[in-house]
Amino acid sequence: MKKTLLICLILVGCYTASSQSTTPTKQATNKTKTVVKNPVIGETKNLTMVFEGYSEGDYPHLGLKDKVKNEDYDFESIDESILKTTPILLTDNDAAFGYKENPDYLGKTFDVVLVWKAAKIADLDGKTVNTKRWEIKSLK
Repeated sequence: MKKTLLICLILVGCYTASSQSTTPTKQATNKTKTVVKNPVIGETKNLTMVFEGYSEGDYPHLGLKDKVKNEDYDFESIDESILKTTPILLTDNDAAFGYKENPDYLGKTFDVVLVWKAAKIADLDGKTVNTKRWEIKSLK
């Protein structure tokens, strides 16, 4: 009896959650819609960002945070020419992707120029997929 009741509660909970997310409320329909402008290839933006660190997992994770909007960015790569002028990463032959974070730059603020680019990346199954993303153009 207890098992049957528990299953019913779970099903009712799922149905309620899904029905709430698909049914607009009167309050939501009266709000002004925000139009999100998709960037175009080659578009750039300038941000003031804080270097939060670097780690490796399924891919390299270069963490920067937008100081104004408090948004986190996770970059997979950074051009080697940028690292020559601002070495936030150091080469590490023992690391899977060949880098480690430079502790001297952790928490430092940078002027960053990002560019919207088309890219080919590997999905979780290792298949190549086409995508668009922000990439670091310069970091000073």
